Formats: sequence, C-alpha cells, structure tokens
Amino acid sequence: MALSRFRFRRFGKEEHGSIPIEGVMGFLLLAGWLVLAFEIYDAFRMRAKVTRATSTVADIISRERDPFGPAYVMGMKKIFDYLAKKSDDEQTWMRVTIIRCWADPFAPDAPCNGADPNRKVTLVASDATNIADVFTQAALDAEADRIPVLAPGDTAAIVETSYSYHPLFGIGDKWVYHEGDHLGQIGLSKGLRFSSFIVTRPRGNRFVWDPTK
Repeated sequence: MALSRFRFRRFGKEEHGSIPIEGVMGFLLLAGWLVLAFEIYDAFRMRAKVTRATSTVADIISRERDPFGPAYVMGMKKIFDYLAKKSDDEQTWMRVTIIRCWADPFAPDAPCNGADPNRKVTLVASDATNIADVFTQAALDAEADRIPVLAPGDTAAIVETSYSYHPLFGIGDKWVYHEGDHLGQIGLSKGLRFSSFIVTRPRGNRFVWDPTK
C-alpha cells in the first residue's frame, strides 16, 4: 500500500511530457480562436458587401426616368443577388416602396417637410420579392422617423434588402447544454440576417409607378 502511494506521488511530480501536452491544449485553444475570429471577420465583410449592393441598387433606381413596376423590381433583385453573391433563392429578399410627400406646398408646417416631428408621407406603391410583404400605410407611418425630410409634393423610393448569412464553419449552431440548461454558444448562428434600409430621391423627374412594368 505504501509502495502504491509512493508511486502515485512520484507520478504526480513527474514533469516529463508536460510541454507537448500543454502545446496540444494551447494549439486547440488558438485554433478555435482563429476559426471564430475568421468567421466574425467574414460576417463583417459580407455585411459591408450587402450594404454596398443595396446602395448600388438604390443609386440605379434614383437615375430611373421612366415608369417602373414589379418586373423592374425583380430585375433589381437579380442585380442585388449577383453583387451579394447569394447561394440560394431563400437567402435574400428585396422590397421597393415609392412614397410621396402629400403636404400642401403653401403650408410651411406641413407634416412631411420636417417641421413636425411626427411627419408622415403617403404610400404610392410597394412591391416585394420572395417572402417579404409589401409595405402598408400603417407600416410606413411606423417608420416615419427613418425617412428624411421631403419637399412638398416630392417623391422618394425606399429600398430594403435582407440577406441571410451562412457562417463558414457553423460552430455557432452547436449549443452548449448542461443537464438540460442552455449555457450559451460560440460563434455565429445561421439565423443571422443583414438588413438595409435606404431612402433615395429621384435625380430627375418624380418616380412614377406602373404595375405593368
């Protein structure tokens, strides 16, 4: 019995081979950190790409001088998908909404020219692709604080996009549980979405909506 205790104490004091073991443990921690850091970097890279793609589409729409409608919006969606490099049809959606400032040009305190903090605009038309719903007047009123000041009678287009990010490694979907309790997660999950909301004014005449185009 005493011999067994002696061998156990000697084994506990033994330091041979500790450096390789610590090296392996350190490598695993470093590798995990690098994977997580690269995944977060890629998410920010894709977020910037989606924002640029939305800005490009909004700029194209702002230069449109002819009436446009649902078919035109679908064409803009294809441009956005190409720039954002989507991988499947359900990964992105787009919504284009035309609004108008209905204020009386002779009323300096009209609700859409900025004098009123509760300014409102009128919904002209809205079209959405994929799973998105079209804008309603009630939804537009709820987003009034995100719409810049418009001149009386002016029009503008709201370009909204959504991109579902697919993480490179998917480690964020591996939840940590202990005895049925959720303790947390590491990394990004597949439920992450990048959304953009851009309001653009026409560079020429007012926007004209034609449901046949």
